[in-house]
Amino acid sequence: MNLYMGKRSTDRGGWISGTNYQRRIQSNIANQQTLHSGGPWQAVAHFYCDKTGGAWPEKDRLCENQLLAATTWETYGVFWASHYILFCQPFFGLQTLGQVVNNAKYDLDARYDIERMMNNKAGAVFHETWHWPWTVSNPMALDISLRTEKPVYGPEEVAENAAAPDGDAPITSRIADAYSVVGHAIFLMRKFGMETPPSPIPPNGTTVTRADLATLRDSSDRSPPPGFVDSFNLSDPNGEPDPKVWKPIGSLPPLDEELYGKWQD
Repeated sequence: MNLYMGKRSTDRGGWISGTNYQRRIQSNIANQQTLHSGGPWQAVAHFYCDKTGGAWPEKDRLCENQLLAATTWETYGVFWASHYILFCQPFFGLQTLGQVVNNAKYDLDARYDIERMMNNKAGAVFHETWHWPWTVSNPMALDISLRTEKPVYGPEEVAENAAAPDGDAPITSRIADAYSVVGHAIFLMRKFGMETPPSPIPPNGTTVTRADLATLRDSSDRSPPPGFVDSFNLSDPNGEPDPKVWKPIGSLPPLDEELYGKWQD
């Protein structure tokens, strides 16, 4: 984890000084795990798709830029936190995690090329969920480095912030892609029995453009798009989304299959 989170990711300073980075990182990871095993009771997630290439004015044309595969925002009420992920056209052209894993089964270079391995549908959703304040990340993970005030995408930029004297865990623990890189690295090491983590520099020296994470909307702007209306009254403890507009995941093709696909053991 030091490679991508920094050596201070194991610091156990007190909450008063705000230097217990180990607890912050562990807590955020635990929240992510809860999200995938039933989720917190007070939060609800909505997933919807832009099938028109960004022609919906009520979404402020969020999908207009052809590099954007997904974006997220949230709204709050008295009883509920509602998180939204909008899938744009590039998302549907990505491989599933299962396809990426199967491709790397006999390709050793691919296993150590975390840039390439992260370029999948599950990885896109995984990244977006790290932006969900309180539900997953606290404080909220961003797409920018508070050290440089510049966007951070991909393992090279994450590793650079982790190794910088004025970076390390105080900075990386606030970067969404740092958690994404670490999560994929741990998964790959366990899946393929790797003794060392994937390198931030691809083994063959080439790079892959991860359009799925090219978030061009300022991640510090968490307001919903102009004209957006919540799926239900978030201040109603018994509120439920309108079934004419929102369908439960269980009534649709399995989301797991769409994101993860199937891989060979």
